[in-house]
Amino acid sequence: MLSMAAVLLAGYCFFRSLNSWRVGVLVLFGMLPYMGVFTIIFKDSSFAPLIKDFVIVMPLYISFVLSLIFKSREFSNYYDIPVSITYFIACIIVLVVVQTLNPGVESFLMKAIGLKVWLFYLPFIYIGNHFIRSKNDLVLVLRVIAVSSIIPMCIGICEFLLSLLFGYKEVMYSIYGDAASAATQNFQTYELGFTLMRIPSTFSYWIQYSAYTFSMVVFSYMLVKLDEGQNWKKFARILFWVSLIAALLSGAKANFLYLSMLLMALLLFEKKSKLLTAMFFGTVVFGVVFTSVLGLDLSVAYELYSRLLLRYWGEVVVGGILEGFTIFGLGTGVNTGPARIAIENYDYSLDAMIENYYAKALIELGIIGLVLILLLFRKIAVAGFQQVGQLTSGPLKSASAAILAYTLIIIATSVKGWLLDLDPINIYFWFFVGVLFALARCELRSV
Repeated sequence: MLSMAAVLLAGYCFFRSLNSWRVGVLVLFGMLPYMGVFTIIFKDSSFAPLIKDFVIVMPLYISFVLSLIFKSREFSNYYDIPVSITYFIACIIVLVVVQTLNPGVESFLMKAIGLKVWLFYLPFIYIGNHFIRSKNDLVLVLRVIAVSSIIPMCIGICEFLLSLLFGYKEVMYSIYGDAASAATQNFQTYELGFTLMRIPSTFSYWIQYSAYTFSMVVFSYMLVKLDEGQNWKKFARILFWVSLIAALLSGAKANFLYLSMLLMALLLFEKKSKLLTAMFFGTVVFGVVFTSVLGLDLSVAYELYSRLLLRYWGEVVVGGILEGFTIFGLGTGVNTGPARIAIENYDYSLDAMIENYYAKALIELGIIGLVLILLLFRKIAVAGFQQVGQLTSGPLKSASAAILAYTLIIIATSVKGWLLDLDPINIYFWFFVGVLFALARCELRSV
């Protein structure tokens, strides 16, 4: 019965996405936080992680291309992405394809996975740019994202609370069964004066959920600023605080740092220095009072973060670049996380892959690949600042500041991890970069 329901849902998503790429975008964002459920249900199938790609993304791409060919008038009046960004993307695509011919790539499967991870979601920068014709289109997307987030974040918060009451492993096993260990990275926890547990919610891996909740803080903030419906605005305000709580309880130590960076960036971009100062001192006072009442020891968290920051800087950021240094690259897929399955008898307990996006670019694509990635991100950042400065509308300016802050944090923190390789960030990042460059057009049309 469950399998039949999944097949019917997949069929509906496929045909709706194929019929209209705009509807496909909404279907994708509505279903994205639930794809992990299908991965866990069909964990014995190698097809499970690719369900969304075959059922939604590929028909969406086909529909988009067909619209470009047969309905070109809809696209001829606007194109806002800087040409240099398209140029760098084209160069990266060529280099990634050429590097599949590198003898360092062990198998066809590794090549295929490497290609997919590097390139498959890049078109969303253009889909995002063309999707947004007016502020209403952006509000519609954010509403779909917001509504679809209610269940995942409620489940995540409940999992945390239930784990406190009944035990972490017991709760995870009761929900995820045999997949519990993989979903929680072997039930890893950290002590920050309280126990921080890795929570997967509706995702197949905990870090996907933590990145998702971080993203939802940004999207709910944008909805608060943009939506003119009073009920939706109230809902978005509640969702913002729920997202913030869910992100802090997701099990990612980094979210404490990333969220602080995000909130400070938003206030700086919107030139609210007084509020930033008040928030800083208010947070310090609240933190001291809150921890004193609960009897928590802040020195534990301080020592943990200091130790981890030093280790990550030495071993992953600097060490990753030095260890992964190659002039010409070893080939597409050799340092791509999902490509581990293509390596025979891979020992996950002795993971040799370097969790640094820029080190990955250096290892797989060589110096030229790393330079192209850095130039692409630099251009996105510079053009993004120009977009924020160009806007005069309060709500659109706030939305652009939120997208720019989100983009910059992901670019900066990619020195530790592969967020850009993981669902759902791989789609959110490129789609909303495209949206960022469409906002000035939206403002002109609203005048």
